[in-house]
Amino acid sequence: QATADGTATGAPAYVLQKSGAQIWAENCIRCHKPGGKARFRPLQTYKQVRDIASEILKRIDITKNMPPGQTLPASQIALFKSWIAGGYQP
Repeated sequence: QATADGTATGAPAYVLQKSGAQIWAENCIRCHKPGGKARFRPLQTYKQVRDIASEILKRIDITKNMPPGQTLPASQIALFKSWIAGGYQP
């Protein structure tokens, strides 16, 4: 769950609790956190993810350069697309 300001309550795995938190935790958080390879763009809160959701979608679905060295399964990409289409529900 997220608080009113968009910060996650509890562990970062709750960023997209109803729409694929497990995907996010397994594929993104390891780099997009303080001290991670992509620490310059932390993606640990609902708001951080929501604010660049279209860029994330481009990178996982069109250019397929995220996560590095792998491609997400179509089912996981579809889940992220449905989260966006559904109005970014936390």
